[in-house]
Amino acid sequence: MNSFELDAEEEMQAQLLKFCNKICGERAQQYLTVAIEKHLPNCLNFENACVLFFEQGKLFTTRCEKDDEERLLVQRFIELPRTLGLTGKCLQERAMVVSTYGKSDTLFNSQVDNILKLKRLENIMIIPLFVDHRNGRVLYNDKSKDMELVGILHLINYKMGDITKIEEVRDEIIE
Repeated sequence: MNSFELDAEEEMQAQLLKFCNKICGERAQQYLTVAIEKHLPNCLNFENACVLFFEQGKLFTTRCEKDDEERLLVQRFIELPRTLGLTGKCLQERAMVVSTYGKSDTLFNSQVDNILKLKRLENIMIIPLFVDHRNGRVLYNDKSKDMELVGILHLINYKMGDITKIEEVRDEIIE
């Protein structure tokens, strides 16, 4: 290995730094959403990501498209049902949900679990995001059940092996 080659861990750290740099530069929600959905999957070895927001008891997302001058425009805000599918289970349990069956999962609901309208959805990890107002940290776990739910992250089609080894996958993502 020469001094310019990165090993797998260094490459992942470099990808995460690039991702952080990109999202820190975004000031509007639609640009932030696009940046997260575009860059986060590569950092975490997934093919796709989708960001959902939870505010004032409503679950919603934004879908963006580009105009003729390649500027991003918000296509629309999409309000989603809170009780359907794997996403509904994540909301009700306030805990991460993983499905190795993807579209074949009996709880899967394409309206809330496949917002990106992917043809191939083999597995999905749905992570609730909480904010701890005492310190401003965003967490994926609300053991005390008193933190505010602010969003949900869908990570779709894990690329690095078996997603059933959830402890390893979760630890890799959360770290």
